Amino acid sequence: MSRMIQLDPHRITNKQDMAAYMRENLDLPDYFGGNLDALYDCLSEYTEDVVFTIDRMALREITFSGYSYRVLRVLEDSTRENDHIGLRFI
Repeated sequence: MSRMIQLDPHRITNKQDMAAYMRENLDLPDYFGGNLDALYDCLSEYTEDVVFTIDRMALREITFSGYSYRVLRVLEDSTRENDHIGLRFI
């Protein structure tokens, strides 16, 4: 069974907030550097099944926010690299 994490655009508006949010929701290694490259690296090696869900309102907010949109792109790229990572729009 996959763990579901609803992506909250208000919690990923900058590097520090994103790092805290991802640490809170994922079992990331101690060496996670807290930036987008490090997030991609960690997700590419992630071995638990996790699906990030995004509702319509959150997607609208993410689309208009520079940093949270970049986070979404990293998540999308991670789904191509790792079958344990999923992205679902609800």
